[in-house]
Amino acid sequence: MWLNARNSCESPIRAALYMPAEVFSPGEYLRDELAERCWTDAQFAEIAGLSPQAVSAILGGELEITNETALAFSRSFGTTPELWLNLQQRFKQDHRLRR
Repeated sequence: MWLNARNSCESPIRAALYMPAEVFSPGEYLRDELAERCWTDAQFAEIAGLSPQAVSAILGGELEITNETALAFSRSFGTTPELWLNLQQRFKQDHRLRR
């Protein structure tokens, strides 16, 4: 048995098989951020310096977060580009595992 972060014993096999119930797409996180700020898609596109079509495609899961969009998002929201790139990477990874 192994000691986990909550100081309880857990089988290493169980820990290795852990899979979150659901991983959300970066577009869903983006939608939440826009709602919190009461920004429309078009307002955000202008703020971030992106085309409204690109923002719409990311929101719809049709376009992935790239280095450039991650940088634009981070400047607009006061986050890091790594946050957005990690969200994209984790979503892709989860999608591959669930196939």
